[in-house]
Amino acid sequence: MTSIGRAGSPPAQLRPVQGLSALILSDRARPLRFAFTGGAGALTQLALLAGLVRLGLHAVPANGLALLVSAQVNFALSYLFTWHDRRAIGPAWRTLPARWFAFHGCIATTAALNLGIFAAARVFLPNLIAAGAGIGVAAIVNFAVNDRLAFGRPAPRGGAVVTAPALAAAEQIIPLA
Repeated sequence: MTSIGRAGSPPAQLRPVQGLSALILSDRARPLRFAFTGGAGALTQLALLAGLVRLGLHAVPANGLALLVSAQVNFALSYLFTWHDRRAIGPAWRTLPARWFAFHGCIATTAALNLGIFAAARVFLPNLIAAGAGIGVAAIVNFAVNDRLAFGRPAPRGGAVVTAPALAAAEQIIPLA
């Protein structure tokens, strides 16, 4: 058996891998990639929190620092994996800062939603269940908001590169053209 398949087709051994790769990277699998990315961000935050506390840092600033780092991990995975097919048109050095600001605006908004749901729900639910409710609702909203705003489909406008409505607002801070 040779490693060369029919002209223009991969060897038979690679076809199942390519099929799985295409499935994982499909639009329908985006919510699963989003969950994976969020899980990786959460694990990053928890690992950093544990490590920083073990090194003697107080838990509150340690958690704040861990959250800031995990947000960057989450952004990188969102950009490279979850919404890999939504790259802006143009050089990354021009488009990435605005996308970064839009992403952080989205997660800041959903973090406030998460805390609000937790505060309201803990009146009649145990803390962990109330926190789970906040996380669940915020995750759904976060996916929808990032899917439409921070990582919306590329749409050129008047020579400037704008990939989503949130980027248009961010462009006021960081001009792309």
